[in-house]
Amino acid sequence: MNTGLITTWTGCMPRSPAPSRITWNLCNLPKKTTMCGRYILESERPVHITLKEKDFLPETFQGDLFNSYNIAPTQTVPVMRELKNLEFMHWWLIPGYEKEFKAGKFTLFNKKSEELEKPYWKKLVASQRVVIPMGGFYEWKKLTPKDKTPYLIKPSEDGMFWVAGLYDNWVNRETGEVKRSFTMLTMAPNEFMAEVHNRMPVFLDPQAEDVAAWLAGAPPEEILKPFPSDRMTKYEVGPAVGNSRNNYKELTNPV
Repeated sequence: MNTGLITTWTGCMPRSPAPSRITWNLCNLPKKTTMCGRYILESERPVHITLKEKDFLPETFQGDLFNSYNIAPTQTVPVMRELKNLEFMHWWLIPGYEKEFKAGKFTLFNKKSEELEKPYWKKLVASQRVVIPMGGFYEWKKLTPKDKTPYLIKPSEDGMFWVAGLYDNWVNRETGEVKRSFTMLTMAPNEFMAEVHNRMPVFLDPQAEDVAAWLAGAPPEEILKPFPSDRMTKYEVGPAVGNSRNNYKELTNPV
């Protein structure tokens, strides 16, 4: 898929050309993953975006877009590299130095925000930032060594979640084709998320201008801070969400 800027689109989320035979569930996620990778982006949620969010979203994002209720790593999803513009990127960072554009042995759909000191990551922080819009995300609470319960975490009020991320450009050595991919940044949980998991995405607060500041290159220590617990809510959902082949609105229903 083209990675040029997208300002309008309709229909369903496009499938990524990346490995289509992978079915992401709790069994085949790499053991060293920092947190589960599954979220939603629904057409109903943008209708209720706040006035502040309208300042940095393209007009086409404020209407009926598409529904995706079980977005998983290696899919192609909308992100922002700059205000008022959306484009689709592959969700699982493929470093530009890799020979092939495919998920490697390292789990790079998430990256710990505390571990960005190496030169490669410093380069991305300096000039290759993205923001990922989401209506909510799924997380599994471990009850016993073999028993996990999925929850859907959403904003407790109007608006969406906005996650800080980093991207890289991968160039096909033979054709010159450029593909972009990204990773979501994670951090230690706030009080709310600590009840479910030991990590959480780095949420940018649109009320505090964090979305614009992150994309403008503000120092990470000024932006990457815990999101207020009282602006998050959660409820238990059914086990069907564990299979990314399932993608329908009923997945988000409470049980």
